[in-house]
Amino acid sequence: MATKTYYTAAGDGAVRNYGFSGYASVRNAASGDVAYPTNITSAIGNYGITSSTGSPSAAVAVGRHFFPFDTSADAIDVADVTAISLFLYVVGKADDAPAQANSKLVVVANTQASNTTLVTADYSRIGAVNFGELDLGDVTVNAYNEFVLNASGIAAFNGSGFTKYAIREGHDLTNTWPPSSWNKTWARSGADFAMSEDTSGTKDPYMVVTHGAGPAAQTARRGVVMMM
Repeated sequence: MATKTYYTAAGDGAVRNYGFSGYASVRNAASGDVAYPTNITSAIGNYGITSSTGSPSAAVAVGRHFFPFDTSADAIDVADVTAISLFLYVVGKADDAPAQANSKLVVVANTQASNTTLVTADYSRIGAVNFGELDLGDVTVNAYNEFVLNASGIAAFNGSGFTKYAIREGHDLTNTWPPSSWNKTWARSGADFAMSEDTSGTKDPYMVVTHGAGPAAQTARRGVVMMM
């Protein structure tokens, strides 16, 4: 087995939607109200779900995070990929609905329009299938957190172009609202991530791909005899 590490492209970041029309309307909107393609972190206020009163009918914000990787250089066949892990540096988290099944961070598909930037319309260019998750209670702040992808997440790998993943907070993914006991002012559930614009060189999002065959082995497998 071999491993390859990829770092995100310039198109990483967050898109938030904020409004007073209720949780369902904010969550299901086609576009967000602001995109953050150049922030050092995914931006204050972009936690997965934020509510001014803890009520789904109050002011609500939903933030979604995008991570595109250029995985074209090594011509790795997805059939040879055995494991993928995302490593995201968390700079802040909020878990104001602890012990809830949906209080988690979930990796999903990402179909953002550009690989080098984000726009508000990318808010809805995001998947609904769980590719891998971390419970918020297990998330460590000021450290890399590993998201181990499942078979569906591995199948999304693209060895001839960009492999793109996103993060949704669990309540956003499942279209549920935390219980009525979540009634504090500006209740939040989610995390804030360092992005590729961070200049420290120690916090950039990256992905490790484990695969069982390199390009030469793949060529030989396709019926080409290589003479050494």
